[in-house]
Amino acid sequence: MPEGKKDIEVPVAEKSEQPEVTAPTAGDQTISGKGTPGAKVNLALKRVEDIPIANDVAVKDDGTWTADVPAGILLKEDDTVVATQKEDGKSVSDPVEAKVTEKAKIDAESGEIISKEEEKEKVIKKERKKRQGQASPGKANLPAFTTSGENQESPQQQQGLKWSCHLSNPSGRVHAG
Repeated sequence: MPEGKKDIEVPVAEKSEQPEVTAPTAGDQTISGKGTPGAKVNLALKRVEDIPIANDVAVKDDGTWTADVPAGILLKEDDTVVATQKEDGKSVSDPVEAKVTEKAKIDAESGEIISKEEEKEKVIKKERKKRQGQASPGKANLPAFTTSGENQESPQQQQGLKWSCHLSNPSGRVHAG
């Protein structure tokens, strides 16, 4: 080694463990999770430019932490929360991400938690029921079509039998008259 120069050892700090984030739901006012007791957790909402949610949230002796979501920040479905942890004497952990999920929906009839798809199916079934009725001879003018496309009164209308209309799109409209 040339005279006057020395090798210097630079200690590399061990990385902190990643914290755990309990999946937040849309509209939550707090975010919580687990970490290393005594460590500090930082949280941000991942956007084009990260929005800080909380800094230096203390991890309790039982390994849990909870942070309040500041006023003005609304967690929406599919948002991403990013968390890091810093333990004493160690460098900051790699970030961990948690996706914000939809708010659980409670079915009014059964009181059970239902998914978005189950709720959608219930709406479709209700819409189908609304589109059912009864035709009375000479009263209802619900069109039936011949193969040539001309309007004609249906046999059900002529006999006063029940009719129904099932649509694959619940927002579709049925016009009678």
